[in-house]
Amino acid sequence: MDELFREVEAEKEHILATLQVLKEALERKEKTVVELAAIATFLQNAYNGIENVGYGIMLDEEKLIPLAEKLPDLWKDFESELEAFLNSLGGK
Repeated sequence: MDELFREVEAEKEHILATLQVLKEALERKEKTVVELAAIATFLQNAYNGIENVGYGIMLDEEKLIPLAEKLPDLWKDFESELEAFLNSLGGK
């Protein structure tokens, strides 16, 4: 159990550090493509950290397996929505 607490605390520290640099990036007056890429990376890092606590650390088979089994259908739905969106922009 101590290992679980250490892993969660480490992940929380990473997320808090990411939130701090995200705040600094958001406070910049000018947001060039570099700042925007950094903001996108910070968002992804924070979301990944949260997922690491939900999925990477606390592995509960009863919750994990149904999510994994639904992923192919979720991808198909997402891909369809993405294609529709791109088509609405004048894509394919």
